[in-house]
Amino acid sequence: MDLSVDKIKQELAYIKALKKEIDDLRGLLLDEYITQDAENVIRSEIIKLESALSKHKVQQLGEIDQDFLNSINITRVEAIDLEDKTLVYLYEKLIVKAEITLIAAKPSSGKSLTTMALSNMSLQNNISYVFYFDLDNSPTTLKKRGIDKIEKRWGDRFQYHSPIKKKNGRVVKKEDIWNVITKLKTRNLKNILIVFDSAKNFLKAGADRDKNKDVSPLMDFFRVLRDLGATVILLHHTNKPNKDLGELTYAGSSAWEEDSSNAFLLSYNDYKKTFIFTPFKNRIGDIEEIAFVYKEENHSLSQVEVEWAKETQLDEVIRDEIIDFIKTSHQKPIYSQIMKHMQEVGFTNKDKVNAMVQAGKNKYWKTTKIPEKNFKDVYELMERDARISQISPFSSDKSVFRGVKGNEVLSDKFFDISDKSSNMNIDRKIV
Repeated sequence: MDLSVDKIKQELAYIKALKKEIDDLRGLLLDEYITQDAENVIRSEIIKLESALSKHKVQQLGEIDQDFLNSINITRVEAIDLEDKTLVYLYEKLIVKAEITLIAAKPSSGKSLTTMALSNMSLQNNISYVFYFDLDNSPTTLKKRGIDKIEKRWGDRFQYHSPIKKKNGRVVKKEDIWNVITKLKTRNLKNILIVFDSAKNFLKAGADRDKNKDVSPLMDFFRVLRDLGATVILLHHTNKPNKDLGELTYAGSSAWEEDSSNAFLLSYNDYKKTFIFTPFKNRIGDIEEIAFVYKEENHSLSQVEVEWAKETQLDEVIRDEIIDFIKTSHQKPIYSQIMKHMQEVGFTNKDKVNAMVQAGKNKYWKTTKIPEKNFKDVYELMERDARISQISPFSSDKSVFRGVKGNEVLSDKFFDISDKSSNMNIDRKIV
């Protein structure tokens, strides 16, 4: 059949006319005054028109059969496609390899410092190369963080790229950084760590970090790097909190979180000098809250117990007072006696004291139900706390003990992971 524009127009006009007439007739059926005979005539006409219209349909619906399934098999995920896939950690509980991790924090909370330490440690544990792209920090800051020492140690394996004025006089611009990043798309990035600091600075000129339409193309680019095998870490900022960490959220578009595999809020406890990573998204891997102290002498992180890392000076004073009260009581005290004593010595916030009492169970003190006290819990110190002033700094107990008030003593949870590889590059089959 020869087609022309005029014939196509005529055909479509005829089809539209049929459909309009059918719709009009169906409207007549809704009239409250229509008789049964009239309704029969109208329904008969509708059937004729629908039959005529069906002849103009391009294709009838087919069945889902084996031929159809074979035709779409190219995009189907089959068991054989996943049999060699493993879940590997760059750092257990924190960074999953070949995934995108978002780390958000307030300014000057340590996101660059801790990520630099993770980069350094990754090179110690068989990551092939680190590409650290920094559009956020000044050359003075880089010097203070020891970037020069890390670069001298690792040479070409540590690739730090930032828009600075080089010794040879060349001024590196943002465009130059992007040229390098784009070249990575042409390489196998398996076993490569790539850091973007801070992620919002890599948006195109005029883009808004708060709008999905601007953020999503950048996240698509990061996913390309991930699909090439790279482990990608995005450093990002948080909104200003009203009160405390509980109200912190990452700043900007939902695409930052949605297109990341895992995401953390990073906070810094100045009293303990600790960095606490709190997950707010966990798509893949066994991710948990985790805490560290930074070791400036070798640019590494030492993992510490989370509860200890969060403690304030007030927490320690309350805990020490409870320990002293249990230790000096003539009889093993019950809960109400501890709470009464704490009130008497000036700790009037019952919720705070109760939280410390509960947190200290099986760490600093233990409870036992005894018939003589109507099966109420009586409190006694753990064996190591019975000799508080003589506790070893590296106790075999999992808790964090204290010696004389004001002197911090750390447990065996405080260890140097720069000398251990047990937490790095851990292979686990995906189940």
